[in-house]
Amino acid sequence: DFQLIVTDDCSRDNSADLIQAWLSTHRPDATFIRHTKNIGLCKTLNEALSHAKGEFISMIATDDAWEPDKIQTQLTLMRSQTANVAVVYSDASRMDEASLRLETNFIEAHTPTCTRPSGQVFSELANRNFIPAMATLIRRQALVDMGGYDERLTYEDYDMWLRLAARYDFVYCPAELARYRIVATSLVRTVFFQPTAHHHL
Repeated sequence: DFQLIVTDDCSRDNSADLIQAWLSTHRPDATFIRHTKNIGLCKTLNEALSHAKGEFISMIATDDAWEPDKIQTQLTLMRSQTANVAVVYSDASRMDEASLRLETNFIEAHTPTCTRPSGQVFSELANRNFIPAMATLIRRQALVDMGGYDERLTYEDYDMWLRLAARYDFVYCPAELARYRIVATSLVRTVFFQPTAHHHL
């Protein structure tokens, strides 16, 4: 009872062929967006969003994982909310490249003083991005009403959270429903945390 959309933004290995083979066997009804030229994360997400038909959307990157009850738990909570709730978010455990669990979870590691707020979260969110993108359930129409992701940006989620939080409510779901992998070559580390990079957070 869900739509599966998979994107590959011009992988340099044989990932796209592996994805195509797996989908043809296990999920032939899935939509596979396969690029022959790299167009960037935000533009790729907007392309995927244009294919989405469901009332809600959950997204996950290659390195991360969902717990088995992630969608069901968040969907049950979202169904009990008003239409002004655009995002249900949860915490995520963190793991290393070998899938070994790290001591602190995502929210504590990113923002130790975060109160995990519900309702109007803009003021706390403006201080630091504490929301694990892989542990969210988002109302699709809210993303559409925001005009999609800003394709001028490299890193998509913080900008979208701020724009959504200025108009909608967020609700915290008190559970660890995803696993976030710390990888040395991940986009966020490559772009923002190289010693030679100049950045403003």
